[in-house]
Amino acid sequence: MGGLIHIGAAVDHFDEFPLYTLVFAAIATVQIGWAAAILRHPSRRVLLFGCAFDVGVIALWLASRTIGVPIAPRAWVPETVGVADLVETVGEIVILVAALSLVMSPRLPIARRVTERIAPVLMLVLLLSALYGVGAHAS
Repeated sequence: MGGLIHIGAAVDHFDEFPLYTLVFAAIATVQIGWAAAILRHPSRRVLLFGCAFDVGVIALWLASRTIGVPIAPRAWVPETVGVADLVETVGEIVILVAALSLVMSPRLPIARRVTERIAPVLMLVLLLSALYGVGAHAS
C-alpha cells in the first residue's frame, strides 16, 4: 500500500516541487518492487533489503517534519504532518516490525509471537491506508 500512497504523493507534489515527484515515484517503484520480490522469492535477504529501505523512508519523513530537508522549495523548513503521510509512516513502521519479526522469528521467541499476532495490525493499517492514503496525501 505504501507504493500506492507514494504514487499519489508524486502526483500531489508535482505543482509544488517537481523533484518531489521523482523522489516519490522512485520510492513507490522500490516499494512495489519489494512487494513483488517478497511474493516471488521470499527470503531473508529480500526482507532485510525492505527493512533497510523502510528505515530510510521513515528517517526521511521524520527529517522532513522536524528539521526540513535541504532540497525543497523552502530548504530546512519542516513540513506539517498530514493525515495521509502520518498513516503511511505508521504503516511503514508496522511493515518494518512485521518483516523484522519474520527474519528473527527462528531465533527469538518474542519475534515469533509478534509474527503470530501482527496480522490484525497489518489489516488495520491496510484499511486506514485505503481510507486516508492515496487520495488524501495533500490534506
